Amino acid sequence: MTTNETSQSLLAGVSGVLGGHIARALTEAGRQVTGLGWRRRQRHRGRPHGA
Repeated sequence: MTTNETSQSLLAGVSGVLGGHIARALTEAGRQVTGLGWRRRQRHRGRPHGA
């Protein structure tokens, strides 16, 4: 029996190093991947401007 269904995966942590590798491996295996990840903001860790 042959089907045209695509396996779907939801991957948390896709923006990290390990998650990125897992997402790539899943897509290369023919899976459709939806990823959740954090977007890191650049933060100024020094004194505020003018202080």
